[in-house]
Amino acid sequence: MGLGVPDQQRVALSRACDQCITAKRRCTRNLPQCQRCAKKKISCRYKNVPLDGKPRPSGAILMALGARLPGSNQNDESLPTSRFLTCLRPGSVGVGGMNGHHGSSLHCSAPSLTGIQTSPPDVILAMDQPTVHYLLDHLKSLPSTFIQTGGTPFIHPQLYQDGLPPLLQNISALSNMHTYLNSSNHIISLAISSTAQNIVNSFSTLHTFNAKLAFTQSLILLQIMTLLSPSPPMSHVLRQQAENRLPLLQASIEELYLSAPVTLPSSMSHYQAWILAESCRRTIHVGHMVLGVHSMLTKGNFTLTLFVEALPLNRNAELWERDLSGYDEQTKGESGHGDMGGTGNLRASETDLISYRELTDMWDNGEVKDPSFFEELLLVACKGVDNVKTQTNVERAENCTHTL
Repeated sequence: MGLGVPDQQRVALSRACDQCITAKRRCTRNLPQCQRCAKKKISCRYKNVPLDGKPRPSGAILMALGARLPGSNQNDESLPTSRFLTCLRPGSVGVGGMNGHHGSSLHCSAPSLTGIQTSPPDVILAMDQPTVHYLLDHLKSLPSTFIQTGGTPFIHPQLYQDGLPPLLQNISALSNMHTYLNSSNHIISLAISSTAQNIVNSFSTLHTFNAKLAFTQSLILLQIMTLLSPSPPMSHVLRQQAENRLPLLQASIEELYLSAPVTLPSSMSHYQAWILAESCRRTIHVGHMVLGVHSMLTKGNFTLTLFVEALPLNRNAELWERDLSGYDEQTKGESGHGDMGGTGNLRASETDLISYRELTDMWDNGEVKDPSFFEELLLVACKGVDNVKTQTNVERAENCTHTL
């Protein structure tokens, strides 16, 4: 089964077609024609059109792991939209954030993942060792952070208000066991191996967007523990099993991205919708970061694709750290979404999301002040730890001077 999606469900990476830009009209970005151009029967051209046709990761690889690709159902649970996951071309601004339209189509579905990856060609890059170790140390701290706080920079503590899904419960138990792992403790090694296989086997049972999100988050934490931990205490067998799961991690990231639904249920609060969407965006980012760091450790380089550069993130990163659980009660009955505690009016905003590339460009231009922990990870992965730390320290020193 190919990875491409039907033309009527595909969208361009550009913010609008050339004709809508010239006419200053809203563009639906449908391929091969947006709705406005189709209605007027005029030529519709985009600066950046995704390609299709590259096959999914080999099913044989997944079968060898004891898993199979689940059937994709774009309407599962009618959960938050791929509008939240809109893939932006470098230099463009997309839509998203806490301004979803409940129960209505958002006229946007996820573009072809592999299409983005095949044009232009992938770029092979390297990182300096301090940068690799910085990312490695912070990634390795995530399982213990998950145990202590119930969340990570890609799993919001309030994401699963009805309790952790079984997979993440298993990962929580596994994280506890992992802290006691040593080269002579074969019982814990066997328990880790058994739990890992149970997680892998569950891939064939994923039929909802929520389930795919929990699976990918669980797999990321599992890979961090078994793939990035030093050996010893990690046994050769556990390390080899982790290596064998790399294609599954890539496949689960793709499946998560492509299965993002296109509507929001009216029963979901705006805040919960934002948490779910941002957790999904960050999960995809961190999944690629794990793959990149492992590639640096084993090959000395990593692959940068346009897809990774175009991955979106919310520019209001500080919202992740704040308790906004009362936001929906405060704005109940309002037609818009109001002002979220001084963060600005988010209703109908088209500037909530920026691409990874835009974040780094803004950093280069001095527009990112005091980045959040998650933003710092992304910036370090692209710009290097020395560059980011130096610029951050300079900005903080300037702020202190201005304060004095």
